[in-house]
Amino acid sequence: NEWSDNPDPAEMDSLVSTGEQVSVALFSMLLKDAGVKARSLLGFQAGIKTDCMFGRCRILDIDSKNILKLVSGNKNKVKEVQDLLSQSTTLKVEAVDIDLPELQGYPEDVSKMKTKQAVDILGCGPVITEDTSLCFNAWGGLPGVYIKWFLTKLGPDGISKLLNGQQDRTAFAQTIFAYCEGPGKEVLLFSGRTQGQIVATPRGTRDFGWDPCFQPDGSDMTYGEMTKD
Repeated sequence: NEWSDNPDPAEMDSLVSTGEQVSVALFSMLLKDAGVKARSLLGFQAGIKTDCMFGRCRILDIDSKNILKLVSGNKNKVKEVQDLLSQSTTLKVEAVDIDLPELQGYPEDVSKMKTKQAVDILGCGPVITEDTSLCFNAWGGLPGVYIKWFLTKLGPDGISKLLNGQQDRTAFAQTIFAYCEGPGKEVLLFSGRTQGQIVATPRGTRDFGWDPCFQPDGSDMTYGEMTKD
């Protein structure tokens, strides 16, 4: 009480938590030095709201706007997005596995419709979806968004054999992220393409879709032969 006879509980809480914040930040640094991805956050950065009662603080709410819902049941995809976003944002990624109707059309249209339907089902946002297409130039861009069904039926070996007898084995991999802030909001698209070719025989690990079939331009390895970094 040297500074104030009646200190504000919230300010006292900030003072007491200073040591904890320093400890957590130092611990995060040690984890990073050990090769573990880590990041320290304050409560408000994680969307946590409290009653500000010093000594007996209670959580009142967790702001869902600070939680980005990723529509996917693919554990590899979820981890990939979580690792990517953790480098540049305080948003928490929450995976939601919901059944959506199978949509047909151009990749961009499918991504928009899929995201709108997900927002309608969840009734909130923000929501993000990710769709990756594998497109054969000899087939006019097919299989495209339907590649996962081809994989289910044919496997990586069958995917590579689809272009047997074709002179043109070039292809491109396209990823589209669709983001919607919530019901009634516009869906924003972010896309990228990687040019390459379909190898005659799959090479590398087979734990991530068509990775062993696609060799990007400028590399002598397929995605399946590369490290995750």
